[in-house]
Amino acid sequence: MLFEVDDPDEAAAQLIRDYCGWHVAPVLEESIILDGNGEGRILLPSRRVLNVSEVQVHGEALAASEFEWSQDGMLKRVGGVWPDSYRSIRVTLEHGFDYAGVLADVARAIVARMNADPTGVIASQRAGTQSVSFRSGAFGGGGGGGLLSTERELLAPYKLTWGP
Repeated sequence: MLFEVDDPDEAAAQLIRDYCGWHVAPVLEESIILDGNGEGRILLPSRRVLNVSEVQVHGEALAASEFEWSQDGMLKRVGGVWPDSYRSIRVTLEHGFDYAGVLADVARAIVARMNADPTGVIASQRAGTQSVSFRSGAFGGGGGGGLLSTERELLAPYKLTWGP
């Protein structure tokens, strides 16, 4: 095994973050660096933005009247465009979910699976016809990074659908 999982709760949370493409919960304030695209809008790596307190372009702070943001993660440059250059925009935002029961449910299921199968090779189980599927590697690599298809379906509303 390439690494040992000391804290199954944190490992489950990281699987969820990796799948969703952002931290999801809890609500937190952070500064992120983004690439400009030469257009009037850029996408923030978030599905729930609560506040954008500062935007800097090439280290210069924009006035609040020079940008607008949406709760869904869109940042608009009012009266202009963003620079077409890498790492040119710094955004300080508050985002995430206070409580999302489905996230806790999925995390508990992952932890239970880790505890039941510490080798990490069971990909899916079925009780009806007693079917078990196995994967190679500790967390199965691609597809869902160790998430079952039902868990991926539950996380779909939180997953970023844009970006790399």
